[in-house]
Amino acid sequence: MILKVSFTHEHKMSRNSTVSAVIVSHNRPHLLKRAVLSALSQNYSELDVVVVVNGPDSATEKMLAGIADKR
Repeated sequence: MILKVSFTHEHKMSRNSTVSAVIVSHNRPHLLKRAVLSALSQNYSELDVVVVVNGPDSATEKMLAGIADKR
């Protein structure tokens, strides 16, 4: 199914807006790291990155523990 959503008004985001990124992963720590670093490279001062790991994965947990952000 293809769903097209259009908005009737224009909304411009300011650099003070909160941006949320939700990233889902399952046993792909190398791809997850790339996705998280991409999200963290955004210039928004208010940024939430939510990572959902589907199932136990020690390699992913170890990789995520090594990522830091200055915000």
